[in-house]
Amino acid sequence: MFVIMQRELAMYFRSLLVYGLGFFFLLMTGVTFFFVVNALQGQSSEYSVTQFFFQIPFLWFAQLIIMPLLTMRVFSEEYRLGTFEGLMTAPVTEWDAVLGKFLACLVVYAALLAPTVLYVPILRLILLDNTPLENGPVWAVYWIYLLWGTFYGAIGVFASAITRSQLLSFITSFAISCVFFFVGFVIYFEPPGWLRLLGHYISAYEHLDLAAQGLLSTQQPVFYLSVAVLFLLMAQQFILNRRGRS
Repeated sequence: MFVIMQRELAMYFRSLLVYGLGFFFLLMTGVTFFFVVNALQGQSSEYSVTQFFFQIPFLWFAQLIIMPLLTMRVFSEEYRLGTFEGLMTAPVTEWDAVLGKFLACLVVYAALLAPTVLYVPILRLILLDNTPLENGPVWAVYWIYLLWGTFYGAIGVFASAITRSQLLSFITSFAISCVFFFVGFVIYFEPPGWLRLLGHYISAYEHLDLAAQGLLSTQQPVFYLSVAVLFLLMAQQFILNRRGRS
């Protein structure tokens, strides 16, 4: 598993896609950061900086795009290039292949997020005591972002395992991710009791909103990690079936 992970990481960091994606993501978060600083500098606010910065819609939608782009090639490219058979004749299990590729995507995702941590000391220096910026909500939001990466990454690996087309893999992963993300907004349409409870349970926006206030619960990791495991299990089954046919 770790050998496959290292192989995938080497391929990622030799790819222009990762650097282009990193540039685009950091450019947009930098622009967002600039506007947040201008909005808060020199004035007090009853809201925390995390509520201003991390709840901007662009940052939500970026999560829906990053992982489908990172994962669209993990198995699809192996199928297209004909290297899948070589991978499966090596002394590795299907789980080794799935988890190795999944963990490599997660490491790249974390590497894209890592530079945004620098915004925290910069905000402290600029805003001084005008606006609250506590460590708890900041790290709580990053915890949610890592759970999102795990969740959407598992969906992306599954989507890549079922098709040889990278484009179709991206579309499938993006579509499934959007369904999970936007279905949580059903709570704002006052649905029946059971549907409202389900919406609260899976609402990505509500999870982020609570984290921005420094509030975390066990339901967040239970939901994201259990669904991630489910999609990785389905990917493993597809790989097992394809290995049996090859």
